Amino acid sequence: MRRHLDEPHRLHDIARASLMSPFHFHRVFRMLTAVTPGRFLTAVRMAEAKRRLLGSDASATDISMAVGYSSFGTFTTQFTRLVGVSPGRFRTYGRAVADVPLRELVSTPPASARQPFALLHVGARPDGHPGLTVVATFRSGIPQQRPSSCAAILSPGVFPLPLAATGRASVLAVSARTDVTIGEVLTEEPSAGICVGSAEIPDEPVAAQATVAVGIPLRRPALLDPPLLLAFPLLMLESQAGPRRAQVR
Repeated sequence: MRRHLDEPHRLHDIARASLMSPFHFHRVFRMLTAVTPGRFLTAVRMAEAKRRLLGSDASATDISMAVGYSSFGTFTTQFTRLVGVSPGRFRTYGRAVADVPLRELVSTPPASARQPFALLHVGARPDGHPGLTVVATFRSGIPQQRPSSCAAILSPGVFPLPLAATGRASVLAVSARTDVTIGEVLTEEPSAGICVGSAEIPDEPVAAQATVAVGIPLRRPALLDPPLLLAFPLLMLESQAGPRRAQVR
């Protein structure tokens, strides 16, 4: 998949190359990666599109074709849904803040006195380096589009994150070394030392001012993990008012 992104990659052909039936291949692939082959392929294509948007001068249309999309409209819709910003916004804004130190993203969202929140215990990074960890909640198990709430902290640490009244949420943590830039994180460079973690908040009603304790251990991404697509640094910057935000628009 990764070496031939411009090819169609039909399930039947991939399964045959793996000496499996399409049904069995689909089941095994999902068991190993937690996503379907189609979603994994889309994630790989979008990750490569992100890299090319920031690192090349090719047009967004040419990039969409290079990663396997015959329709630029479909590519734009998929990219915006999965990354959180449009391809044009990702390129313009991402380049403008590429050299900004990641540590400048530290922030916590305001919490209402009546709003329930999760008390998140973010673990230490496995490499032992100080890290900045972005933690976000989503209403579905798939981290796409803009999160319900989001914060960036120095980890390890404990901090509150607002919850919806139903309490149900999927929590994703993405950590990078504090001595890298936003650009290195956006393109998932090895130097960023990205680690990930996740947790589920149960589907139970949560009373106002209630606290739900959630532990999030961090780990290095596994070979079969889908690429991280959401442009967390850009979403964090957009949520922060300030002079720099106005300058990069």
